[in-house]
Amino acid sequence: MIGALGLFIGLCYLPTWLRFLLLQIPHNGSGSFTLAVCLTLIGIAKLWQQRHSLAAIHPPEVDRWLGYGLITVGILLFPLYRFALWSQALLWLLILSGLAISRWGIPFFYQWPGISWAFALSVYPNPGHIAGFLWRTLLPTQILESAMAWVTATVLRAIGQPVTISGSLILFPHHNVEVGWGCNGFDMALAMIGVSLLFGFYLRFSSYRTFQLIWLGVTLAFFVNIPRLVVMTLAAVYWSKDAFDFWHGPLGGQIFVAGLLGGYYHMVLRLSDR
Repeated sequence: MIGALGLFIGLCYLPTWLRFLLLQIPHNGSGSFTLAVCLTLIGIAKLWQQRHSLAAIHPPEVDRWLGYGLITVGILLFPLYRFALWSQALLWLLILSGLAISRWGIPFFYQWPGISWAFALSVYPNPGHIAGFLWRTLLPTQILESAMAWVTATVLRAIGQPVTISGSLILFPHHNVEVGWGCNGFDMALAMIGVSLLFGFYLRFSSYRTFQLIWLGVTLAFFVNIPRLVVMTLAAVYWSKDAFDFWHGPLGGQIFVAGLLGGYYHMVLRLSDR
């Protein structure tokens, strides 16, 4: 009965999770959207794969009651804190943990860490927001934007453009272009992390080989972001506003995403043949 009530809370949270997940797409959050979806799919698929092993588990009574306690706390607090996304996500994570402990015991979390992490990292529908907050809190201000501005300016100088840089600003004689957070490649890197995890799961790669995929995907994401920034900078300085809006918008961005995914898929196939 308690477990069924916990699942009901999950159904109450699901529309909110889906709404905030879909709202990310038009706001430079497609990478976070991709990461959240991939993590959810991996968690569900891994749980289904292990369904027979998990069905045979009989947790000790103390674990069962601990799980019931966590579920009860989550159920009681959810109506009081349902007006904030982060609080709903935390309470749903508490309920999910209680469900897992009451059904499979505490050893579940270290015996199947992939399932645990996949669900834990996807209960909040915008993992990119958390990752971005940690990045900007722990690392120097605009370190990635400044690095991207420097690389972009280097490429522009190589093709004859009279540019200098100042932090995240690319300086032309009569025009300045700033590399903002949404253009630093971080979002594309998040998407590639999600895609890499999904490929690693589908191809049954080891953890080490999956880490290779993630490293490859993130590297390609930042590499492809360089010509994207070059084109957008030239559009902002020399071309029309419509041209800049096109390359800065979702349609122009998909051209680079298609190139990124095409090159990545080719490399993944080569890795899978080893």
